[in-house]
Amino acid sequence: VPSLDDPTWCHSTREGRHVERTSQVGKAYIQLANESLAMLDESHDLAPSMQLELILRLRQLLLAGETFKYAKHHYYLGHDNEVIHEKEEVTLHLEGPYPKLDRCEEIIASLQGEGEQVVVFSTMNQPLHNLKKALDRTGFYTVGLLTGEATSDQRQKMVTDFQNGTLDVLLINKLAGAEGLNLQKCDSWKGGARFMIHLDSWWNPAKERQANGRCVRMNTNVPVQAIYLHVANSVDDFIQNIIDTKAEQISQLDVGIVRKMLQEGTLG
Repeated sequence: VPSLDDPTWCHSTREGRHVERTSQVGKAYIQLANESLAMLDESHDLAPSMQLELILRLRQLLLAGETFKYAKHHYYLGHDNEVIHEKEEVTLHLEGPYPKLDRCEEIIASLQGEGEQVVVFSTMNQPLHNLKKALDRTGFYTVGLLTGEATSDQRQKMVTDFQNGTLDVLLINKLAGAEGLNLQKCDSWKGGARFMIHLDSWWNPAKERQANGRCVRMNTNVPVQAIYLHVANSVDDFIQNIIDTKAEQISQLDVGIVRKMLQEGTLG
């Protein structure tokens, strides 16, 4: 198969049928990792953007709720050695437990029982929407959702409500709302958070520090705790290694590194 880095490599594309399957999260993760390994075997040189897609969908699966959708790719040679790219849209109906979302709910319930407000960060919108629905269903919490879809007026109202203590939980996309938010406890307002929960981490350590900075301020004696939800023996280990080694450029990825991650990160 020709190099997928060449933008002219794909001469034919066909959309596959929509497939629906039911599975548990752990079983689905292993299945998806194996499918990704097969994809690496089918194509001898995978572009960085496609490698990133393999990693991203595993990260999304660890944060999924009842439904998870992804595109399964196939590459093979057709007539006259043309490369055929076939994409199959797959929907997984996942049975619980949902490791990160369930654990996050447990932590929020515990902190709320102690009268604490909580900030929850993710790099993706869908897990935040899923979590908001789950929290709203309990009827116990007032919850705000701050993503790139929020208007400036909605954004300011959520921040003001949080500072006033009338918003129990604020869910934030850290890529869209990591700047310009003052959510810390201080003498200037009644509310504020001493606890942050990160559903996932981003490649760039500076983004993590920036997000944590929403509840941390200089010259204060108020302790602040950031809680990171991490699934051992999974893609989370891979992301954490990037953060620890400050390998912030996605261009550093190669097929060998991704293959090793897929082979070793199988929730063992």
